[in-house]
Amino acid sequence: MVVSDLLLINANTNAIALDKKTGNLVWSITDEVPPGSWGSYATAVVRDSTVALFMGPSMLNAVEVGSGKLLWSYDHGDRMHPAADPIVVGNRVFVSLPDWCGLLDITEAGPEQIWSSTALVSFTTPVLVGWYLYGSPSFEHYVMSWSGYRALDWSFR
Repeated sequence: MVVSDLLLINANTNAIALDKKTGNLVWSITDEVPPGSWGSYATAVVRDSTVALFMGPSMLNAVEVGSGKLLWSYDHGDRMHPAADPIVVGNRVFVSLPDWCGLLDITEAGPEQIWSSTALVSFTTPVLVGWYLYGSPSFEHYVMSWSGYRALDWSFR
């Protein structure tokens, strides 16, 4: 995805920004815990800065888009190929990982976990429609049938 003059890419264990005109590397953040991450990223304005949230193999990293400055990292503790993209609403971030999902509040000091659950653990990114998240509660359900999908109501407000 292009943000301003940058192409942002979640490249396995690296979050990178390339100059969209030249392809030159502008900045890179590394999360060296194998096996890597397959997800994309989310951008948001958090505390008055445009931030890209990259789900790495061990960390959710918040990077200031323009400078590449790492603002904070949240150790999500899941080492199973995170693939779902973070979902941002205001100063809150929903994360879905293979072992757990949860809601984080982005404070001045960094992220604080509001709650966690196994309600929407998956390789797929849930979809936010209104104030409901729709998604799979496990790996098996998104492969086998639509019958296992769930709708969950969160207090993002």
